[in-house]
Amino acid sequence: MPVWEALSELFLDDELSQEDCQRTASVLAGSRYSVKELQEILLHEVYPACALNLICVAGAGELG
Repeated sequence: MPVWEALSELFLDDELSQEDCQRTASVLAGSRYSVKELQEILLHEVYPACALNLICVAGAGELG
């Protein structure tokens, strides 16, 4: 589950900090998945579930 959570952060309406990127890289590097498998997870599992976040600009924590 950590791999999917880390990859899904790429689709949030927040700018990723250096620490966010390092944490994501650490999770992916520490996983049991190869680069090819990580690409497949991103393209075929995470992207379809999170793609709409790319067109919806809501802003994290922003309330009208």
